Amino acid sequence: MRALSIASLLMGLIGCQRSETRPQVEPAASEPAASVPAEASDSISVHAYDCEDGFQFTARVADDTTWVFLPDTTIALPHVVAASGARFSDGRMTYWSKGDEALLETGTESHTSCRNNRGRAAREVARLSGVDFRAVGQEPGWLLDVDDGERIVLLAAYGSERYVFPASAPEVDRAAATTTYRAAAGGHELVVLIEERLCHDGMSGEPYESTVSVRLDGEELRGCGRALN
Repeated sequence: MRALSIASLLMGLIGCQRSETRPQVEPAASEPAASVPAEASDSISVHAYDCEDGFQFTARVADDTTWVFLPDTTIALPHVVAASGARFSDGRMTYWSKGDEALLETGTESHTSCRNNRGRAAREVARLSGVDFRAVGQEPGWLLDVDDGERIVLLAAYGSERYVFPASAPEVDRAAATTTYRAAAGGHELVVLIEERLCHDGMSGEPYESTVSVRLDGEELRGCGRALN
């Protein structure tokens, strides 16, 4: 049984140029789950932390600066010398990481034993790249990103095929609690149906807020999805 790896599919989605308007089918490259678009910097990574005390935060880490995304603000911290790991601090707030673990001191609170959640980090990469909705499915593994008003990107066949469509205005049926996207280009037709109905991933059992069906040229794929923005 082959499981969908979001990490192996992500590069094919965020690496596309927004000017693409025709579906393209090509091998999808692999990339770590916590990477950002190549145009930003090869040395930048994104981490989404779950702390022991229940606190969550996201860090976008570069060589000389880390942007810490908190529930009510975003703060840029400069790099400072540390005996081990990577330490960033402005004298009041400190972010210190080593491997997948980190601590965050805000000046009034200290959050320790924070561990990078790779699945959530992948979603944060997509969200920071402008993706509004993401859906995933299994057997065969597929992943779909919707950037409202821009494009719809589908990675199919375990990431070996990539299709890029222009995004049209969705059809929203509030009574049925559904949203439908229809797109056609280059001889391909795509229909995406999003239902506001609880869905559990077929491999991990992770709950999602929406049930999603994708029909590409008559072939149906079923999975789960959630809004990112």
